[in-house]
Amino acid sequence: MLLLASQISMAEWHAHEFDVMGTRASIELWSDSTADAQNSFSIVEAEMRRIESVMSSYIENSELSTVNRLQAYQSLTLTSELYQLIQKSLYFSDLSNGAFDITYASVGHLYNYRDRIQPDKHHIQSALASVDWQGVILNKKTQALTFSKEGMEINLGGIAKGYAVDR
Repeated sequence: MLLLASQISMAEWHAHEFDVMGTRASIELWSDSTADAQNSFSIVEAEMRRIESVMSSYIENSELSTVNRLQAYQSLTLTSELYQLIQKSLYFSDLSNGAFDITYASVGHLYNYRDRIQPDKHHIQSALASVDWQGVILNKKTQALTFSKEGMEINLGGIAKGYAVDR
């Protein structure tokens, strides 16, 4: 398709910012239509909010929050999307020899940075026993997750934002 110089010159940069997943997201795109740009922004923001609604540990009715309410050895069948992201997280835990560990949330949930609340050493020490990425058991056949220790929780903040950007 051949574009006239006058059509090209009508295009411009459009920008949109919004808060999602505990951070500020910023989108910039080049378009000759403000309406098309706004539509694209809406689609991107809606997808990121959808992912947040599944994978946020701060949203009480999210799928991840349901996972975090599991007792040891209870199983929960996950959506394919969440199962695959947890599986990828565990791959990176293995690859990094545990340096990347989504079960840090077993201790991390004790902190409230907004209210400047820090748990005492006793609570930290007690919760540390539940930080162990190898204690997250995935069943490939049923796409179910089971925790092998009491008090285990996971947080996908270290991977879900990147996943949302990729989407």
